[in-house]
Amino acid sequence: MSCSAGSYNELKKLSDKIKHLNNEEAYLEIYKIINDNSINFSKNNNGVFFDLSQCDKEIIDKINDVLSNYDTKTETESYQIEFSCYSQDELVNMDKFGPRLSNKEKNLIKNLKS
Repeated sequence: MSCSAGSYNELKKLSDKIKHLNNEEAYLEIYKIINDNSINFSKNNNGVFFDLSQCDKEIIDKINDVLSNYDTKTETESYQIEFSCYSQDELVNMDKFGPRLSNKEKNLIKNLKS
C-alpha cells in the first residue's frame, strides 16, 4: 500500500493521539482495522506496532473515526499555561533589567527615575 494517507505531520499527530489513548476498547478497534486490512504489524510485550505510512486514506479515516469517539488529548492539549501581569511597572522594568527584580531593586530603580 502507498503513502497516500497524508502528510508526515498529519500522521505524526495521529500517532500521538493513538499513543496517548487510555481506552482499551479503542485500541482493540484500531487493531481490528489494521488486521482486517492486512497491514503489516509486529506484536510483542510492549504492544502492537505498525507503520501508518503504509495505510491508505480510507484506513486512516477509519482510525480517525475511532479516535474521535474517544477522548484523546495530546500532551500539549492536556494543560494550558496562564500568564497574568501584576503591574505595568514590572513590564517596563522587565525589558531593561531582566524578568525578576526584588522589591529592593524595584525601589532603587523607582528612586533613580524620580
